[in-house]
Amino acid sequence: MSDLDPQPEGPEEQPPGAIGRPEERLSGGPEPDRGTGTPETDSAPSAVPPAPTPPISTPWGFIDEEGAVHIRGGRRLGERVIGKIGRRTPEAVLAFYAERFAQLERRANRLETEIRSAKNKARYLRRVSELIEEVTHADALGDFDALLDRLERLQDEVRAFEKTQRARKEELCALAESLADSTDWRGTTEKLKALQSEWKSLGALPREQEQELWKRFRAALDTFFRRRDEDRARRKEQQERARATKIDLCEQAEALAESTDWAAAAGQHAALMAAWKAAGWAGRGEDERLWQRFRAARQRFFERRKEDRERRRRELQENKRLKDELCEQAEALEGADDLDAACERVKELQARWKEIGPVPRKESEAQWKRFRAACNRVFEKARRQRPRRRRTEDSQAPVAPGSRENIERLRESIVRDQGHLDRWRRAVGEREDGTAEALRAKIAEMERQLAAKREELERLERELRSARD
Repeated sequence: MSDLDPQPEGPEEQPPGAIGRPEERLSGGPEPDRGTGTPETDSAPSAVPPAPTPPISTPWGFIDEEGAVHIRGGRRLGERVIGKIGRRTPEAVLAFYAERFAQLERRANRLETEIRSAKNKARYLRRVSELIEEVTHADALGDFDALLDRLERLQDEVRAFEKTQRARKEELCALAESLADSTDWRGTTEKLKALQSEWKSLGALPREQEQELWKRFRAALDTFFRRRDEDRARRKEQQERARATKIDLCEQAEALAESTDWAAAAGQHAALMAAWKAAGWAGRGEDERLWQRFRAARQRFFERRKEDRERRRRELQENKRLKDELCEQAEALEGADDLDAACERVKELQARWKEIGPVPRKESEAQWKRFRAACNRVFEKARRQRPRRRRTEDSQAPVAPGSRENIERLRESIVRDQGHLDRWRRAVGEREDGTAEALRAKIAEMERQLAAKREELERLERELRSARD
């Protein structure tokens, strides 16, 4: 589990057989000899054998007539003999045992000071218990009731702290277990790190308790981090697949960047973008790099298409200007005196109209109607004057019946077909889908039909002129 420390510190232990710290062990005079009743003393032996000792009493003990030193014990300890006076004076013996008790008090003071300043008080439970045991069996004179009461209160305090500490570690175990199945990998990792940091700050419980709770805590952590590592491996595999897919999409987009088949290429770019969104994330850094490559290829194509559309827009506007001029010229022919020449000029304008090409769609129909109306007015005016001319011509030369009517109908058909043809050409120039090809085929067929009609019109007009001559 790489995110967390492997193991908290275990509880401190004292060396076997040691009670308290080495510097805290009792020191002073030699122990009294309880077997013989003749204690060793620090003072020089008396030259004269001691006389029977009168009873001497203190609040904590007394010396009987035989020289035995008794501890009163109080309410907590029973009375017992702790030594004999031997060759020392009663005062020296009492002072010796009082100093022993004072040493115990000093050790208790130092231990209490350490506990008060310690963050982890539970580690002192063993030392307090051992000192209580030592005090209970100590050969010393003093207020054992007060000292033992004090040490037991300290022991209760340490045990209460240990109980609180254990309860908190159990809470940490429960919290870790509640997070073990989380899928918020980043947030939960931070939470579990905070839990372990708190665990370490609490310090160690007694070894058996600590190991039991640590195994539970560590199992919850391992469950989460194992799942997180599995998810990382799975996502890494997905990112590799996404990366390979996006590299392929970049290559396809780059292949389309120089295309001039605007409609087909635009549709393919739309499909590539949909595939890009579905491919997934390719990883930090790599995904952004591939996106910039893919985006550059798309921008290249769409900028070129935009430039082409702008060029075509300018062409359409220029075509409109030219066709407006043709409209004006056709309208000017309505007042011509030589209607035959005017009709010929209209035919030339129609041919020129065909050559110019499409205009903007929203203006195409109105412009065509204007031009066609002007042309028709010239042809209609010429047709109305023909009956007078026909009577004159009929008197001069025979003309095949119905020839003039055929010519007029043919001219009207050509004008009508030319209108369809112009409209189709405009439409095919603006379409970018699959119908453009079918419309081109339709235009080619109409052009063949118009060519045939024009040839027929020229033949009829030649015959008419020959008949007149």
